Amino acid sequence: MRAVLLVIPALMLMGCDDQGPNLSAGVGFGDYQTYLAEREAALRGTAPAPVAPASAPPVPNASVAAIQSAPISVAPIAPAPADGAPLSAIPGLTSTTAPAPAPMSPPVATLPAATPPATAAAPNLAAYALQAPNRLGQPVWPRGGLALTNHDRACARFVSSDQAQMEFLRRGGPERDPRNLDPDGDGFACAWDPTPFQSVRN
Repeated sequence: MRAVLLVIPALMLMGCDDQGPNLSAGVGFGDYQTYLAEREAALRGTAPAPVAPASAPPVPNASVAAIQSAPISVAPIAPAPADGAPLSAIPGLTSTTAPAPAPMSPPVATLPAATPPATAAAPNLAAYALQAPNRLGQPVWPRGGLALTNHDRACARFVSSDQAQMEFLRRGGPERDPRNLDPDGDGFACAWDPTPFQSVRN
């Protein structure tokens, strides 16, 4: 009984096909290219043309050692021509001479900016009043000659007597009085009063 049970599986294995299915073949035809040719012929009513099997392009029989030992030729590189040399010195070029570089202009010297002249300091009225040896109305400085400018008109040009006194001192006062601001010679222009400053001194 055991022998019969061992023989049955052996017979079943022998009935199986040793070769697997041809995966490259189509279902019901040899290969896809043949199927396409036969289908095209059937549609046109002509005999199928033989289909050449696809094959890779032939590769020349060259050994790797021959390729590696083949010499590599490198063309020499011509040196660049000097400035002003003709362009014909460069291989493959024929033309006129290259333009020379433009000369560099010399640096322009810059002069320092002119500084405006220093203006004279404004006269110190307080210091002048404290140094004056006289009071308002006491003539000290001689005034003579013909005055070219009227005293009242000359003083009317100033907003205040302080400005008139400062202009008087700028013009050389109290020794000189070219604008006739101090005709009595007390050293005080247009009735400028030094009393507030002199009272501090006393």
